Amino acid sequence: MSIKSRRSRISLSVSAAILALTLSSNSALAQNAPMPPAGGAPAGGAPAGGAPTGGGAPAPAPAATPAPAPAPTPAPAPAATPAPAPAPAATPAPAPAPTPAPA
Repeated sequence: MSIKSRRSRISLSVSAAILALTLSSNSALAQNAPMPPAGGAPAGGAPAGGAPTGGGAPAPAPAATPAPAPAPTPAPAPAATPAPAPAPAATPAPAPAPTPAPA
């Protein structure tokens, strides 16, 4: 096996490993810890068969918040008037023909 072929295989392997590590670490970092329940009990709750945390009284349901009103639609922008066309370039007037001198 030539040195060049070996280098390219090693380079390809390293690139693939870095890509796999990057993709797996991004998904692992994006996961957040679970949120505690609404009643304020610690995540995981009471052990199986035990009394519920908080003395057995169910936590009141949080009050429903109304959805925000949609923003008013802005008035449509006036139609843009096209810019006037540039003036044609001025062409110089033709020079008068020279008059022949009398003989």
